[in-house]
Amino acid sequence: MESKKCDAKSEAAKGLLSEYKDLIFRSKIIGIGTGTTISRVIEEFKRTGILRDKIVVPSSIDTALKLKNLEANVALPSVISKVDIYIDGADEIDVRGNMIKGGGGALLGEKILASNSDFNIIVVDESKVVNRLGGKPLPIEVVPWALSFVLNKIKNMGFKLSIRISNGGKMGPIVSDWGGIIVDIVMDRRSPDDLIMIQRALRNIPGIVEVGLFLNMADIAVIGLKSCGYRVMRFERIK
Repeated sequence: MESKKCDAKSEAAKGLLSEYKDLIFRSKIIGIGTGTTISRVIEEFKRTGILRDKIVVPSSIDTALKLKNLEANVALPSVISKVDIYIDGADEIDVRGNMIKGGGGALLGEKILASNSDFNIIVVDESKVVNRLGGKPLPIEVVPWALSFVLNKIKNMGFKLSIRISNGGKMGPIVSDWGGIIVDIVMDRRSPDDLIMIQRALRNIPGIVEVGLFLNMADIAVIGLKSCGYRVMRFERIK
């Protein structure tokens, strides 16, 4: 008999509501990330009406548009000093809760919210959980006028990279909501100590606005399973 298969992203979204409905209900200001898994989460929010009358802070224009029909009060990050909980996905998350994020081009907004949240919940399908980060490209956001200088310095560090190009619509590089150009750095699997050094080195390059390494930023991960259901990973975030 063939075993049942489920959409792991949808299972993760359902698991979030099943596991943390009370926490979401008690929270007044909720940050929401960007990406395909978060789209599933927003669908669950719409189905349950749990965000009704909440203040919701989106990490991108795309998320803001998806939230506008949920009877929530959508607020720009510029008018919020802190969020109670932040909910987002990840391109990769390791067993310590470190992440690569920015596949949707919203890493700057996502890191702003994650850094100013009391509690961060990550919602992913099981394919995103790895022992070491580096299987997915590392996104960075670069000031357009500094692009050539930044690319040259990263190449001198020994990394391969590519400017992210739009697959449809506007031709040319992908530009974020904040006006930066998204560049993807190719890495191999790295230890947590290596990731700390890489993040520090990249941040020291003038013209890089933000780096898609989210180290020590996850409190909880809700992981959707292809075999249906979900599991939860808990991390000790140093604040």
